[in-house]
Amino acid sequence: MRIWIVLFSFWLPIQLVAQALTGKEYEDSVIYKIENRKEFTALNWIIDIAKLDERSSDSFKLKLFEIQYEFNASNEVKGSKWKSVKALVNQGIVLEHLNADSSLVLAKFRNAHELAVIHENRSNVLWTSLRIAKHYLNLGYLNNSEEIKHYTIVQELVQDTSLHVETRYLGYRYLGNRHTRYNDFNPAFEYYYQAYEMAKLKNDVELIVKLCNNLLLITERTNDTTGNHGLITEALSLIPKDDNYHLALYYTNLAGYNYLNDKKRKRYYLDKALSNFSKSSKKEHLITLYMLFGDYYYELDKKDSVLYFNNNIRSTLKSLPATQIYYNDIFAKIYEAKYLNMIGAYSKALVTIDTAYVLAKEKNAYFVIPGILENKYLFAQEHKDYKAAFGYLSTFKNFNDSLNSVERQKQYQNLHVKFDTEKKLKTINTLRNEKA
Repeated sequence: MRIWIVLFSFWLPIQLVAQALTGKEYEDSVIYKIENRKEFTALNWIIDIAKLDERSSDSFKLKLFEIQYEFNASNEVKGSKWKSVKALVNQGIVLEHLNADSSLVLAKFRNAHELAVIHENRSNVLWTSLRIAKHYLNLGYLNNSEEIKHYTIVQELVQDTSLHVETRYLGYRYLGNRHTRYNDFNPAFEYYYQAYEMAKLKNDVELIVKLCNNLLLITERTNDTTGNHGLITEALSLIPKDDNYHLALYYTNLAGYNYLNDKKRKRYYLDKALSNFSKSSKKEHLITLYMLFGDYYYELDKKDSVLYFNNNIRSTLKSLPATQIYYNDIFAKIYEAKYLNMIGAYSKALVTIDTAYVLAKEKNAYFVIPGILENKYLFAQEHKDYKAAFGYLSTFKNFNDSLNSVERQKQYQNLHVKFDTEKKLKTINTLRNEKA
């Protein structure tokens, strides 16, 4: 009996501790701590901990970052300026997640960038320019003057080895992503590889896995897969055995690696990815796995399975904010069109894939368009509409050629040179004014 009593006495406090605060009670407790700990280190520490807590909703995080900004902006303690810029950037990131209007998101990032310039903190200048440029990239609004300006700033500052390492390799990855959008594969590969090597030094598992995939896709596009086996092996060795989320990403990447040409191995990777996602609380990029399952069953002509994964794609899309959708809404339409074609609804398939084409053009997602045109050609061929098939094939070839045309490269370089010239003129005028 005495042993039972001792065990019970230990059991009771553990249960009480396990009953953690949630919802409004949790939020009130954090605000109470903040109100009673207004010292610089304490307040920032409380907010930095709370922002990582799963109980903190996006709207609550936004409130915390607003408090953090107001506190640090009016503080003269060393580091407060850096914290105020960071708090503004975090507000912008949360607004992205909340699907806020771009004008609200960009207002936060622009304000943060202005402060970083005023404070002469080059790491923060890089970070804020990166967020503005990345926001435009995610939504597909490229080549406007502001986007070009911040793209150029990122391109310049990532090379400064004195700046914050994580920000630099995130910058390199963004540059790789932007060049990939335009099929500029050589610079894209260089940027991705630079980021990959830097991420390895900092043991950033998520970036290692994502960059491994970026590099695999580039080698696939350029038909140069030399060294990919070593890359795949090395990336796996850098992921902890119990890290289900990153293992899920890793196997998803391998399942999408087209040079495998092995259905059994592809299915093995798909199942490994799904198994690891099921053990992970984090589901970001699960939609990519659903698309790969759709491809797998489409090749096997399994209509019910294709429909099942198409439904999963649609339901997942509804739960994502705009900046996490990226180009998945375009791909969702492509997969829907492929299913409609499978069941013989040719006219509906064409209407649906035309919707994907319009979305791709609106978002400047040129890298998606060849796949759309190729599917239209295949649909028409399957339904013996050879005249239309020939037209789609010609358009597909012409568009592919135009992606790498000299004229397009010239247009892009003109924008870059224009901004660079404006920047130099501004510097000259500033020096003249100072001299005067």
